[in-house]
Amino acid sequence: MGQHELEAALRREGDEKIHDIWRQAEQQAEALRGNTSAELDRQQRAAKMRLEKEMSAVLDAARTAAIQKTQRNRLLAENRLVERLKQLAGSIIGQLAIQGGEKLFMALADEIPEHEWRRVMVNPRDFALAKSRFPAAEVVPTEEIGGGLKVESQEGRIVIVNSLEKRLEHLWPELLPEIFRDIRLRLDEHETVM
Repeated sequence: MGQHELEAALRREGDEKIHDIWRQAEQQAEALRGNTSAELDRQQRAAKMRLEKEMSAVLDAARTAAIQKTQRNRLLAENRLVERLKQLAGSIIGQLAIQGGEKLFMALADEIPEHEWRRVMVNPRDFALAKSRFPAAEVVPTEEIGGGLKVESQEGRIVIVNSLEKRLEHLWPELLPEIFRDIRLRLDEHETVM
């Protein structure tokens, strides 16, 4: 074998090794690109899932906060409405007492058991009626009683309140749900009309 042939053979062998090395390098690069691409996809999916979970948690928290705020606002509004309804009911008591007049006062006084009452508290408009019904008692006019009366025994150990205010106070827990039911019905009717 001559030097040219040896050089040619060595060049061919070198070229083949270079091609083999190059091919291996390309295969490794391709495998690395594939692995990198797969890892990148995996990381992107994981990041997307984390982001979706975080967004879901934020939305759930916002939804819960909105529901709680709505409930608080509704309770506050209902409490304000209850107070306003109590004020309105209280303002009507005087009108009811005036409409009922002597007949109403006497009916409420007749429900008081017989006793030597020391003090009788009434609305100023019912002063004369109380004086005639309880002549031995001290009759005290007070604006705190819109209709009806409050009686006290000599020792102050027996106190009976038979006023329209007290009756409203006792009936209020029963009246309030009915009032709210009526309000809701009216609101529903109003919304239907619109």
